[in-house]
Amino acid sequence: VAWIIKTTGIKSHAKILDVGCGVGKHAVAFAKNGFDVTGIDVSRIFLKQAALLASQEKVLLKLKHLPMHLLSYKEEFNLVTSLFTSFGYYSPRSRNLVIFKRMAKALKPGGMMVLDATYREAIERYFQPKTWRILDDGSFVLEKRIYSRKRKQIYNDWLYVDGKRRKHYRFNLHLFSIKEF
Repeated sequence: VAWIIKTTGIKSHAKILDVGCGVGKHAVAFAKNGFDVTGIDVSRIFLKQAALLASQEKVLLKLKHLPMHLLSYKEEFNLVTSLFTSFGYYSPRSRNLVIFKRMAKALKPGGMMVLDATYREAIERYFQPKTWRILDDGSFVLEKRIYSRKRKQIYNDWLYVDGKRRKHYRFNLHLFSIKEF
């Protein structure tokens, strides 16, 4: 977040849209730096985590349960971000271009977009078939992946565990080469 602020030169109090905000770590960091932040995500569980983190850090976030393909903002934000590989989840692959264009439409004239995504060449070098991570509230996510070079996709199977509650998520991630980006 510090690098994005420095690199883009965005001024405090500017409006930021965090597309695929997940558990809110980036959105909260932007808010702590004085920005007006709206975060959207398709996961209600992750949005709940984002709200908890914002409360703990005593910052205000506007959080909205919204799949990114339904973005309809027009010239409202100074900066649109999609960080930590939140881009590429829609099929067919061409739908991701539509989403990219909707993100661009959300920008005010002169606004900027920062897209942080895993590109195909990196996956081919550093692919990790299994990982797990602990969230701030003590719950955790177990992640299993299969990479299909032919289809340019990663097939994901995530298990979210919170005490006695378990929830499975299955989804695919389309990978784009550096040239495609």
